[in-house]
Amino acid sequence: MRFTLRPARSDDAPATSRLLAELGYRVDPSALRVGLERASRADDAQVIAMTAGDELVGLAALALEPGTTGRLEALIVSEPRRRQGAGRILLAAAEAVASGRGCSELEAGAALPGGRRFLRSAGFAHCSGRLVKPLPH
Repeated sequence: MRFTLRPARSDDAPATSRLLAELGYRVDPSALRVGLERASRADDAQVIAMTAGDELVGLAALALEPGTTGRLEALIVSEPRRRQGAGRILLAAAEAVASGRGCSELEAGAALPGGRRFLRSAGFAHCSGRLVKPLPH
């Protein structure tokens, strides 16, 4: 399956809510719509959507502060699409966005053990209780 990356849009809110529900998070789509609208206009945030055809299969949400550390707020891939390279593609896109915005490193938190393993395998290291990866300039 071929994946496509694009900026997330407010109409991705229902599908984003379903992705979060797969991880046990219940978030109202109307609240997500507001957040996605804000991120689409913000200089300090970016949400990257991944689609397979018309289906939203993943997303990466970033908080950005040029010259400092970017924060990977979320990286989610739908259960059926995991282990197909989607997470690595999303993470590479998030790293490119953060680096392009002048961030020197990217930090992430991962609540689930699988997420922590994934980030460590992608080059993140524990540093003062957080996972951090230096970014190229």
